[in-house]
Amino acid sequence: MTFVGTPSSPGRAGTGGPGAGYGRVAAVPLIQISQTPGLTPEQKRAAIAAVTSAYAEAAGKNPDKVWVTITEVPGENWGVGGVPLS
Repeated sequence: MTFVGTPSSPGRAGTGGPGAGYGRVAAVPLIQISQTPGLTPEQKRAAIAAVTSAYAEAAGKNPDKVWVTITEVPGENWGVGGVPLS
């Protein structure tokens, strides 16, 4: 579980640190997917829905509180076994 600021509570109130004064911190499950580019917007929506559903069911969490991000990383920025993919 990652602590992130939400649109309604983007930081830690009273800490004096980043986001100070913006409200409370929401503890939400954040699932991050990194992959090479290529999914269509429809495929991204389907992947986000499927990952959210699977995690919520397995962890007993409210799916409305599960955050999922998809980050597309170009092949030249990936390496496996010390060798770049492109």
